Amino acid sequence: MSADWQAFWTSWQCDVWLTLMLLLTAAIYARGWFRLRARGVRYFGPWQLAAMIGGLSAIYLALQSPLEAFGPLLLQMHMLQHLLLMFIAPPLIWLARPELPLLVGLPRLVRQLLAAPLLRDEGVQTLFRTIRHPGVAWILFVLATWIWHLPSLYTRALTSPVWHEAEHATFLLAALCFWHVVIAPYPHAHGANRWVVLPFLFFAGLQGTALSALLTFSDRVLYAHYLTVP
Repeated sequence: MSADWQAFWTSWQCDVWLTLMLLLTAAIYARGWFRLRARGVRYFGPWQLAAMIGGLSAIYLALQSPLEAFGPLLLQMHMLQHLLLMFIAPPLIWLARPELPLLVGLPRLVRQLLAAPLLRDEGVQTLFRTIRHPGVAWILFVLATWIWHLPSLYTRALTSPVWHEAEHATFLLAALCFWHVVIAPYPHAHGANRWVVLPFLFFAGLQGTALSALLTFSDRVLYAHYLTVP
């Protein structure tokens, strides 16, 4: 094995807090999933549990695997992180129909004293309705994609851990809003306007293609940072 590949495979990250947060989310979801299954709720099968584990695993791979270490060195690695955070993890999470299992999986006191009052709050409900609106979700997704690929912000994200984490958080949150419109997970499926999905995806793909063409066929180096690294 070459020294480069050896360095790659030994470059796993060890962010304890992120790992614990992902494991805690998985545990809460699994607890709620088993409880709902025991009650005979038919909307949650093995596929939903597998989807949640897959979505959380995709986040872990994006942020804790060697992709994180090699992102500042290779554009391809950084782009693969973005794909995992925007196109793999969010749809898997929504396919898991996570809202009810996560709520049921919380300890009773946390659910009664914190989660339930928060979800009943009018301001919180208005916020959720707003970011789930197709127009708002689409704009958030496109803005996150284009703004973070501006050379100045892209370079800042490569050289600053705080900006790097902000970039990834923005991508993940914007993509969660976007894919919620596409998948309309239970219990939102019945009230969703499914006709909007086709143009929603088409124009999102169109702007993504435009950005890809701009990066691919640029006649100058857009990200000079990569000229200064091994």
